[in-house]
This record gives sequence, structure tokens and C-alpha cells, in this order.
Amino acid sequence: LLQHFLLLIEIILNSFHLRQSLMKQQINQGFTLIEVLIAAVILFSALAITAELYNSSALSSNKVISNSQLSQASIIAVRAIKADLRLKTEQRNVSEHSGTVRVMGIDFQYTAIRESYVSRAMELSDSEPPRKQFSLFLIEVSPTKGDKVSPTFSFKVATW
Repeated sequence: LLQHFLLLIEIILNSFHLRQSLMKQQINQGFTLIEVLIAAVILFSALAITAELYNSSALSSNKVISNSQLSQASIIAVRAIKADLRLKTEQRNVSEHSGTVRVMGIDFQYTAIRESYVSRAMELSDSEPPRKQFSLFLIEVSPTKGDKVSPTFSFKVATW
């Protein structure tokens, strides 16, 4: 009887161990729905952050390229405006001038206003005062590319 009792206890213990191992197998068979949803939220959050970083860096890059093009075109436009103004002021009576210069697809509209008009210094050998020949112009420039207006800038030019 004791032997049967021990055998019965052994069978119960074995069935208990078997039940525990079956439960462990069922638990380790896969992921639960909540685990999958949490992993999906983390993955899509990381993708959204990456996409936003890419978009903001692309926007920054486009702004830098645009500003660089404007800066390069401005240098050429200033030279062209100076040359145009010097040609126009060969006629000494020009006190105001405006025009447009197009460089690299950017239109530079400018207005030049004479701030001063003076003659050279009088020499001892001069019988009469020298004629006025030196002008100083203030030039206001408004760059536009399509419908986008960039900030205006100004500079001064001396002509003779």
C-alpha cells in the first residue's frame, strides 16, 4: 500500500511537472497582441522622427542653397549696376536713375539717387572754379526671384 501511495504521488508530481512544462511551452510560443502593438508604436514613432529630421534638414539645405545663390548673384548684380550707372552719369545732369538687372534668374530692381555732386579741388593755376564732376550715389536694390522678394540692400557708388 505504501508503494502504491508513493507511486500515486510520483504520478501526480510527474503530471504536475508535465503540466508546468506544457504551460511554459504555451507561454513561449509567441508574442501577445499588446507586445506587438507596443513594438509597432515604437517602430512607427522612430520612423516619424526620422522622416521629420529628414524633412527639416532638406528644408535647411534648400534655404542655404537659395541664400548662397542670392549672395553670388548679388556680387555680379552690384558690378553690373555700377557699370550701368557710370555709363548713365557720363551725362553730368543725371541725378536719379533706376533699372533692373537680371542675374542667375534673379531680378535686381534698383534706384540710384545722387547724394552729392562736387568738383575737384581748385588749383592756383585755375582762373575759374572747376566744373562739378564727382557724384556720390546711394543705390537701393530689391532682389526678386519669381514671386519671392528678398530683403533689400543698399550701397554707395562714386562716379566721375
